[in-house]
Amino acid sequence: YGRNAFHEAAIYGDSEMIKTIHMAGGDPLSKDTNGNTPLSLVLHKGENDKTLYAELKSKCEAKYLAPTFAREIIPGIMQFLNGEPMQPLLFSGPPGTGKTTAGQFLAECLSLPLALISAPRAETGHGYSGEGKTFKGADVGEIVSNIFRNRSMSVLFLIDEVDKAAQKLDNRVRQQDELLNIVFDRRVEDNFLDFP
Repeated sequence: YGRNAFHEAAIYGDSEMIKTIHMAGGDPLSKDTNGNTPLSLVLHKGENDKTLYAELKSKCEAKYLAPTFAREIIPGIMQFLNGEPMQPLLFSGPPGTGKTTAGQFLAECLSLPLALISAPRAETGHGYSGEGKTFKGADVGEIVSNIFRNRSMSVLFLIDEVDKAAQKLDNRVRQQDELLNIVFDRRVEDNFLDFP
């Protein structure tokens, strides 16, 4: 779009960055390929948010996603597109209700690769966080494996069939602990690679 750092800071509403760029000699009157100055982007942000909301709602309808889904998910997508972190989501329902379709829709809207992880497979494999190198056949966990496979640190993970995983209580507790640590700490520790 021909935007510079000034434009990006304006889009994300980062007032400290705007000040820093201005102090460093950034041109507040520079125009992107659409002729927008950083100031015009800030002034039209509310207008752009309404347009974006309408576009996302229309996409939800085209994918036959439930209106309740649209009401819940669109604000999160808009937050992410405006540079804010998106909260983890839990989709539940019987087979065929659109949980995987919803994940694919999210990945498409966020322009992120989608990594589908089978919870039962994670339980019998190397888990979400891998295994220490002292174990025979140890390897990285499902999360890091998908990051490598997609060659990106920004991946949308859809963990499928959580209800079918971990039939034994010990395994269920271990798997829940792994998932909760990832969700609440917002970071992945991989035991095989020994890094957070």
